[in-house]
Amino acid sequence: MRHKKKILEEQTALLNRVEELNQCIDSKIEKSIQDIIVRMSDSYNETRYKTKRGRFIAIILLCSVLSALIGVELTLFIIK
Repeated sequence: MRHKKKILEEQTALLNRVEELNQCIDSKIEKSIQDIIVRMSDSYNETRYKTKRGRFIAIILLCSVLSALIGVELTLFIIK
């Protein structure tokens, strides 16, 4: 009977250790997933920022070109 009790205690200790390891692994997996989500979010925000900045620069350049064309047209109109 003692032998069975000792085996049962050892198995219980091993199961407890396995449970601890599983919890540790689960927490590391969860942390990794959270890190990936944060990186993807940062990457998305950076891409959005670059897109908005690119659009802003394009609008500024377009306005500059239109302004230059209007200036040329006015100059030509005044000359005639």
